[in-house]
Amino acid sequence: MAIYETIIRNKFICTHAKSFDEFIEALEQHVEYMKLLRDAGVQLDVDNGVGDDYATFTTEDVEVAKRFGMLPWDYWDNPERYPEWAEVGGLNDHQAES
Repeated sequence: MAIYETIIRNKFICTHAKSFDEFIEALEQHVEYMKLLRDAGVQLDVDNGVGDDYATFTTEDVEVAKRFGMLPWDYWDNPERYPEWAEVGGLNDHQAES
């Protein structure tokens, strides 16, 4: 079964905040996104970068992968192998529909 993944950097969650309330709002939005991932069955790869600010999330469900803009784990090594994923590639903008 294929594994799909996305990497999220926590470093940039609040970079656009201009006030205390915007900072809180950015964090709340991030928490809601994490809940969407969790509730969809996405797994956190605890052995891959969490301590280095690069959290890797994985799923084996192709529909979940498409919903969240996740890519086959080896996509960037060989994108021509996955022409059907070209549209998805790199579009993880935290706008997945709930």
